[in-house]
Amino acid sequence: MLFALTLTFNTNISALTVGLCCWAMGAKETIVTDLGPILPNIRANVHLNKLAKCLRLLSCENSESVSRMQEKIDNIRVEELDWDRPLSEAFHPPYDMVVASDVIYELVDVNALRHALDAISGQQTTLFLAYPCRGFD
Repeated sequence: MLFALTLTFNTNISALTVGLCCWAMGAKETIVTDLGPILPNIRANVHLNKLAKCLRLLSCENSESVSRMQEKIDNIRVEELDWDRPLSEAFHPPYDMVVASDVIYELVDVNALRHALDAISGQQTTLFLAYPCRGFD
């Protein structure tokens, strides 16, 4: 079973999109993370995507049971993940896959990201980290 955790930073659209893709592709559980003030925007985006998925499922010729449909819709959630704080009870590491896209804006963030990755991953975790080179000195 695939449990995916995506890291975003200040509503980074690429990381949110990757998280939604993990969910749409059938990850058993997907958690999209960011800092507290950003979460309402992410939750709104996830909610709209859940509605769209629900409509697609309802329009399929092979109708599924309501409980199976609910399972496919509810396996994504949004949680706060502050890299400088211990993990909350909302997280149950290690995760199978961690996706972080464009999350480093300042060189000082690298250490905090490393500590967060250590806390949420294990030896079997696959990590996808993508970021543009910003010319750090």
